[in-house]
Amino acid sequence: MDELLRRQRAAGGVPRIVSTNTSAEYWRGDCSLIHTVAVGEAEGTAGQHDVAPPPEERIYHFAGTQHGVGALPFTNASPDTGQMGVHSFNVVDYSPLLRAALENLVRWAVEGVEPPPSAFPRLADGSAVTMAEALASFAAIPGAAAPDPRLLPRVPAIDLGPEAERGVGRYPAEVGPVFPVRVAAVDADGNEIAGLRQPDLAVPLASYAGWNPRHPSTGGAGQIIPMSGSTLPLPATRQERSATGDPRPAIEERYRDRDDYLARARAAAEQLAAERYVRPDDVELCVALAAERWEALVGARLAAPALTP
Repeated sequence: MDELLRRQRAAGGVPRIVSTNTSAEYWRGDCSLIHTVAVGEAEGTAGQHDVAPPPEERIYHFAGTQHGVGALPFTNASPDTGQMGVHSFNVVDYSPLLRAALENLVRWAVEGVEPPPSAFPRLADGSAVTMAEALASFAAIPGAAAPDPRLLPRVPAIDLGPEAERGVGRYPAEVGPVFPVRVAAVDADGNEIAGLRQPDLAVPLASYAGWNPRHPSTGGAGQIIPMSGSTLPLPATRQERSATGDPRPAIEERYRDRDDYLARARAAAEQLAAERYVRPDDVELCVALAAERWEALVGARLAAPALTP
């Protein structure tokens, strides 16, 4: 991005840019390339390093989200495309983060008030890892079906010839090595540690991923549904956790009751608001969303939502 803005800096009138991305963009195989540079040429080659966005840009990763805003009720069948996932689709609603980002952008452009710092996975602090490393964390979760790392999207280098910068391409283009990409590392619950973590992740009732494998009945086993994510509910009770061998603490081990959970969700939302990643008047919305998910995941004492057979 910095190279694209150089000419405009010389001319004046540089735009202000806010880039927002969900977890699905990272699992699509290209998102980390906007803030990392690979010194080597092959997948996994050492030498990749972080690149800070230019001063006129902010980059925000909405942790634990899919491309579209998540919503209840739980389903693993898309009403728009008809595609089916192994897991229920991701239900995290990132609207509060997006509204704040847009408001901050307007204030930046109109009033010169700088937005809060960028927040995204970084190699320097270990919050950006390979896809295989992130997927390994799901191996112990009962019922979690991870995609096949060999079938995940990859972005190869494309060589259009020596005059490509002048707009003159050489065809057919030569396909080069695959760019090394990274995704956000996850915690012991399977939730991403980098970026902006809403109450869904800060005080979780489930593990939320930016990928969802295709349902075996639809073919393409091991592939992911583009831009979709997963919801993997935490065990509701100690007894359930023990019976399934789930390494994640049960909901009743984490929170005394619904009021305790909502109080923690409110504190997480208020912290985001204090840092200007959420509008103050959206704190109540964050709490209301948390209450809806409590009822869906805990109120009926269900360990997992019903899925389309």
